[in-house]
Amino acid sequence: MITSIAVCTVYNFTARHVLLVLMAAGQWASNALALSFSSSSFAYMPPEVRAVAIALVNAMGNFAQIYGAYLFPSEDKPKYLLGFGVITGMLGLGVFVYIVMHILIRKRTALGSCNWQP
Repeated sequence: MITSIAVCTVYNFTARHVLLVLMAAGQWASNALALSFSSSSFAYMPPEVRAVAIALVNAMGNFAQIYGAYLFPSEDKPKYLLGFGVITGMLGLGVFVYIVMHILIRKRTALGSCNWQP
């Protein structure tokens, strides 16, 4: 998230290119982390429910490739503030959701209300 904010403020070509590489690496790594986090968090669910939940996490992670192309119209160059602003906002939302889900899952697990038995 820090690199996407920095990309919006830095206009030096070389520095911006380095920040874009770091940002892309972080975003691709976060998709793999989301999948591993979800598979370990959903471990107590039945296999069918777990499979659907992990498939939804994977679909949402790859959904950005579809709408991402429309966030960078050629009229916005060279700054592309709309695209990088949306990326920054989505990264912030992701951090918030992960923190809330971590707290809720820990709380639910501590209370012992994770029974998925029929």
